[in-house]
Amino acid sequence: MPALLSVNNYYYLRGGAETIFLSHNELIAGAGWDVIPFSMSHSDNLPSAWSEYFVEEIEYGNQYTLSEKFKRAASSVYSLESRKNIRKLIEVVRPDICHAHNIYHHISPSILGLLRDENIPVVMTLHDLKLACPAYRMLVNGEVCERCKGGKIYNVVLNNCMKGSRALSALVMIEAGLHKLLGSYSSCVSKFIVPSRFYLNKFVEWGWSSDKFIFIPNFINIRDYSPDYAAGEYFLYVGRLSFEKGVATLIEAAADANVPLKIAGSGPEEIELKKLAAASGGSVEFLGYVSGEGLRDVIRSSRAVVLPS
Repeated sequence: MPALLSVNNYYYLRGGAETIFLSHNELIAGAGWDVIPFSMSHSDNLPSAWSEYFVEEIEYGNQYTLSEKFKRAASSVYSLESRKNIRKLIEVVRPDICHAHNIYHHISPSILGLLRDENIPVVMTLHDLKLACPAYRMLVNGEVCERCKGGKIYNVVLNNCMKGSRALSALVMIEAGLHKLLGSYSSCVSKFIVPSRFYLNKFVEWGWSSDKFIFIPNFINIRDYSPDYAAGEYFLYVGRLSFEKGVATLIEAAADANVPLKIAGSGPEEIELKKLAAASGGSVEFLGYVSGEGLRDVIRSSRAVVLPS
């Protein structure tokens, strides 16, 4: 039986990246592969026979002592623990290939060089623009930003791109510079999977070879959905409530068009979006985090799902 080492920071349904990560695992296991997850330890994790190899949790919203903060900062740039645990894991079970998802700041790209040295090929799904923009989003102060193009990553610090914090921005600048120097992505990943052609074109525009990328859109299992052919009344947004998703624009558009809107999800912009919805005068209902059959029901009953990003 072929074996896949499947790597992601979180091993529970936390957001869109985890939805794809876990769906990939299920799909590949269904095709007859032995799927071996590698992730952070977390109280919400799914059960796994390989959890003893998972690395210590890093949650940046948690309260840590000064020494713990320095330790976690160093690990977010280059995690020795991740390398050590991956090495132990592949001594027990030798994977044929590794599929990495979101590994930044928690597991860290430190594992990529080790896997290359062990002759284990790596493919990596890019859920964001991190390889080009150290701060992921190419957005600063609500506007598109491409100042780091051409290797000018010092702009991350000049513009406080990470949560408005000079310290966090400096940390991601150091991380980006180090892994570019080490060739962690350029030399250690055989192929990058991108979920949109826009991502592919943007990476090529920033200097990457198109040969390194393959476009594979995200997917759903259609067997999980039974249609309702009656058009619903409301439009629906499903996802994280963060600035780059464009939910504020959607709320304003729904109010202008005088159509009801339901919003399923949570995130850092939730309070501000609720204030905006109240001020807009539109019919907006916030459903909170919804998953499973409840999410399928709210999709089925909607007029359309809107992707404002």
